[in-house]
Amino acid sequence: MTPARVAVSVLLLAFAPAAALAQKGTTPLLAGPFPTAAGHSQFGGFVSIEDEIDVFALFRYGFESSLDFGLRAGYTGLFGGGAHVGGDIRYGIPNNNPDMPLTFAVIGGFQASFASNGNLLAFPLGVSIGAMVGGSDRAVLIYGLPRLTVERVDRDARASETDLEFAVEFGTAIELTPTLSFEGNLAVASNKGDNIALALGLSYSK
Repeated sequence: MTPARVAVSVLLLAFAPAAALAQKGTTPLLAGPFPTAAGHSQFGGFVSIEDEIDVFALFRYGFESSLDFGLRAGYTGLFGGGAHVGGDIRYGIPNNNPDMPLTFAVIGGFQASFASNGNLLAFPLGVSIGAMVGGSDRAVLIYGLPRLTVERVDRDARASETDLEFAVEFGTAIELTPTLSFEGNLAVASNKGDNIALALGLSYSK
């Protein structure tokens, strides 16, 4: 079985428990260890399944070979529904060791949800670790992204809460054409039990 089929199968098998065991909070960072190339951009559309369903667009632009930034905006079902926005910066750590198959990047940013029954402000920081696998005809990215997130939650008629959440994202990006990729991400979080979120979408690069 090819690496692409393995990645898709794992994400599809994860869909059922992700719908049942879900976290409230931020959407996944969806960031592999390879920043967008300098002068190039990437556009993506995603659905994130948690306790609620989030739908958002993600834009990335490469400043230089090892640095890019991302912006996201969309709808969140959190606290009765509202707007979801965010931004991040990703720095790819240069790999000067040809014997090291893995690539690393540091990513940090913010996310905010403004809903009818409350608001959420979050600051995630993590390290993306991954590699390109598969044949020369179709690239497949596999990565893991452990992260810490400081979350500030303000619910109507309740006191504000500030939490520190640990989560790990497991993601893949499968090249469908030279410019179009399928992306999937499974995030497992530590807050309030076993919490899982699944994000699926398509991204276009130019």
